[in-house]
Amino acid sequence: MARSLPLQRAACNLGRPIKLLPAKNMRTVGTLVISLPLVVVAASCASTGSAEGPPTDPPAAAPVAAPSDETAIFSQAQAERGRATFRAICAECHYSSEFRGTQFQFSWRRRSVADFFEEISSTMPEDAPGGLEPAQYLDVVAYVLELNGFPAGEGDLPLDLEALETHSMAAPPAGAARAR
Repeated sequence: MARSLPLQRAACNLGRPIKLLPAKNMRTVGTLVISLPLVVVAASCASTGSAEGPPTDPPAAAPVAAPSDETAIFSQAQAERGRATFRAICAECHYSSEFRGTQFQFSWRRRSVADFFEEISSTMPEDAPGGLEPAQYLDVVAYVLELNGFPAGEGDLPLDLEALETHSMAAPPAGAARAR
């Protein structure tokens, strides 16, 4: 058999009892156990910098960023219309919780708003796929974006697939203002 490496030998010994140190070495180990925390505390005190007195208060948190043009792609009115459409039509089969949160965001993280629009407008409602007006589908898309923390902006989502293709369904950046 080939000569084993020390790491392999150590891994093979995991199930065997550990050999204890002889009693004569316990004093050395005890000194190390007591000394090590003192060295760590001393080092952390020395690394705080100057000794000019008590530390000052940390700077105030930065204000929440205003919605950027990249994330604020629908209006609050459009999201509210989408909520009404969702409750009237989609809620017969779906819960709004299916369209928000980490599982939904993970599933759609590499897809665009245009992809989501095309998906729902070609497959929903189940009993009449494509049966709603395009504006109603856009309203539902705006509502789903709002559910996922995208901030509302000034204008409605346009019925322009090329424009919708430029916007991701991935969760908005942490600094984006949350709608409602």
